[in-house]
Amino acid sequence: MKKKYTYKSDMIYLFCFTMPILVVLMPIAFAEYSMVLAYASFIVLFLVIIGLGILLDHMPASFEADDEAVTFHLLLRTIHIPYTSIRSMEVSREYTKAIVRGEIPHYVEKLRIVTEDDEYDFHAEMQIDMEEIAKHPEKLQTYFDNGIFRQLQIYVESHR
Repeated sequence: MKKKYTYKSDMIYLFCFTMPILVVLMPIAFAEYSMVLAYASFIVLFLVIIGLGILLDHMPASFEADDEAVTFHLLLRTIHIPYTSIRSMEVSREYTKAIVRGEIPHYVEKLRIVTEDDEYDFHAEMQIDMEEIAKHPEKLQTYFDNGIFRQLQIYVESHR
């Protein structure tokens, strides 16, 4: 079983509040040497910040589950969890309201895996058609049952 998903990194909020300060202070520091260098540093930092902001808002991730273990591939980290070390798996969902203007409220599916040595928490944005749910609320459970972490939980439990 192999699935790709995206999630919002918790670092985005720290990033959003600290990076604008850097964008303002760096060009001021370079202005002492050259205005061209100051403008260039502002433009480069601005583009880097936009790119990192988009990346942190939609972090790519995936997992692979075979007969013996599940492996999560995050941006800079790989987590390998053998089924024999899993004590429990819990899937939950959370409705998130918009925090930042322009953000769309959505459901987040959360997976908590407790092993003999550690606890792991993963979360993914659920792709739910909110207009369809508004018209037919009973379909929400179908979306929950077909979530990627719910499918993983069923797969792992059948192979333990």
